[in-house]
Amino acid sequence: MNKIVIKKKEDMNQKVFQQLNDQVPTQYKNQLLCQIDPQGSQRDNNYQKNEKDFQIIEQCLGSGAYGSVQLVRDVNSRIYYARKTISKSKLKAQESIDNLKREISIQKKLCHPNILKLCYCYEDQLSVLLILEYAELGSLFSLIKRKSRLQEREAYQYFSQLLSGLEYMHKMNIVHRDIKPENLLITKSGELKIGDFGWATQMPNYHKAFCGTTEYMSPEMIQSQITDYKTDIWSLGVLLYEMVQGKTPFQGMTFLEKSQKILSRKEVEFEFDVSDECKSLINSLLQHSIHCRPSIDKIKNHQWMLSQGQDRKGSIRSSSMISIKSTHYTSEVLESQSKIYNPQFGQKSSIQEWEAMKFRSLQFQFQRQQDQQQPQNNYQNKGFLTKALIALGCINR
Repeated sequence: MNKIVIKKKEDMNQKVFQQLNDQVPTQYKNQLLCQIDPQGSQRDNNYQKNEKDFQIIEQCLGSGAYGSVQLVRDVNSRIYYARKTISKSKLKAQESIDNLKREISIQKKLCHPNILKLCYCYEDQLSVLLILEYAELGSLFSLIKRKSRLQEREAYQYFSQLLSGLEYMHKMNIVHRDIKPENLLITKSGELKIGDFGWATQMPNYHKAFCGTTEYMSPEMIQSQITDYKTDIWSLGVLLYEMVQGKTPFQGMTFLEKSQKILSRKEVEFEFDVSDECKSLINSLLQHSIHCRPSIDKIKNHQWMLSQGQDRKGSIRSSSMISIKSTHYTSEVLESQSKIYNPQFGQKSSIQEWEAMKFRSLQFQFQRQQDQQQPQNNYQNKGFLTKALIALGCINR
């Protein structure tokens, strides 16, 4: 008999696993990727990569709820990638297999200059490993934190690229649902890349959802209502505000305080001076009624976008790169060093920055405890020579 025997106490993920096991060939019975996508190995070569194909260059670029991100290099092509390691045990324990399935299937089909590319994926006994395009200059979150806030011209540079990537996604009927600076990465050429598609969904999706990061959640998301493309538009307003003000518009010590401010319908206040056109755009994006929020096409034709786009000659990409290059490895520096990570030297990344990112990512949780204050990073106070020595790995942070 081909019946699937399922114990009463087994959770839904175990049921899905058992059903998928019956559908795939015997040699793939214990492979999670083949259970998620049984035909994947026949369509492309993504599943043919393995641990031997990559060298670890830096052990910890960052960490998250399900694992860590490492900097690796392909031993054959010598191309650098970011490798996202996802723990299978945590996936099963937190019932997040569907999230991984969506993340892989969505990110594999996207191809745009402003979207982080998923190059390969493979697995070992304990983890699923995603090989992603490497953005040398780190996240937009790190840039905002170091500069306190961005000037409008610099904010426009990244905001316009984000609009381009998001417009492409929406035309592909995909909603990101977790737009925030931590998920926006910057390459050494100043290109912005949208990453982390763990909460992305394919439209139409008529299921009610509660996901993302509290400060960036739209009112309909807070109220667990049906969401669509307009939830990303709300997040654009929060992001633009954070870029020019250095903090999110809805502050609070708990999830309840933050959500009350999001639902209050009060106009946001500006601590630092910005142009009236910029304020106008932010307020138009942060409309509680989804029908009042502008389309991406209308955003691109807003007066602030048009005025900022008129003067494109004085590019500020170089100044942005100088400000953050000292704490992120570029391909040239890595190639000259030719170092493979050695555990005895410890981690070189700024753990404080990644802890701050993790702290803000309160996904699928109602935060009711007081937020813990992150220790201040005194890196900004170091001299140029000290920064250079740190970037080259000569001295520890």
